[in-house]
Amino acid sequence: MSEFPEYMIRRILVALDASSQSIAALEEAAEMAAALKAELIGMFVEDINLLRGAQLPFARRVAFPSGAFEPIDTSRLEREMRAQAEQARRALAAAAESRKRPWSFRCVRGAVAAQLLEAAGTADVVMMGRAGWSPLRPASLGSTATVLASSAPGAILIAEQSPANLAPVQVVYDGSAQAGSVLRTAAGLALARGVGLVVFALAGTEADYQRMRARTLEIADHRFKLIQVQRLDAPSPALLAIDLYELAYQGGAKPVAELHKTYASSCGENAYAAIEPTKRLFAAARAAGIPIDRKSTRLNSSH
Repeated sequence: MSEFPEYMIRRILVALDASSQSIAALEEAAEMAAALKAELIGMFVEDINLLRGAQLPFARRVAFPSGAFEPIDTSRLEREMRAQAEQARRALAAAAESRKRPWSFRCVRGAVAAQLLEAAGTADVVMMGRAGWSPLRPASLGSTATVLASSAPGAILIAEQSPANLAPVQVVYDGSAQAGSVLRTAAGLALARGVGLVVFALAGTEADYQRMRARTLEIADHRFKLIQVQRLDAPSPALLAIDLYELAYQGGAKPVAELHKTYASSCGENAYAAIEPTKRLFAAARAAGIPIDRKSTRLNSSH
């Protein structure tokens, strides 16, 4: 059996917010830190896009329990974010100190995915929940998790909100050097927890699959209670364009605040600023033979 260098996990970054999914990720990260003698780093991002959206004159929030629409108080929203950050810090402190692990906490303001991507470069692994606080499509992978899973420089672990202490560690492997690093991380985690390892080989051909399977078994060998290598067909890309309809351009290239009373669906200057980049994107997709699908509440057609 060929020996591979151990992939050492010394710093675990956990993305924190006010959701129950985040708490599940924190507990999983804390257990991993205890097993691997690693440091816990918590990060809470005050979503700048949410704050910007709240400043739009037509922005409303749904009051609970009345269900009535009411204007958004930006100052109140900022106070709520600070309170959530403090709640996250306390949860991190409790999880780390109960396991006698060193910890640190950061609260920053910015675009959530961008801030986490930047911070991911300073950690060996990033742990986060499947989705954030939004109740929409809770079974789906959240937008931030999707961005990090596809763009982060290192390993990303997605925690499920369920009792999964005995569940095997699952990892996607495409044969690349970066994926090999992630595979070694997953193998180390599975060994530390005493559970199995399930590897989904993202293979375009049967030969690719057999090569990835052999590599996986070479790393894992007999050390696991359970190891499975399953083939996933390589995905076919597509371009999805959402809400590109004429109403978005009504009123011309003016600030949305000047247009919303007359043209409720207009995106004003934002829509016009996006025209040329959108044309270039569509041209590149067509040149590459990538299908383009347009979707909106007013239009549902493929081209």
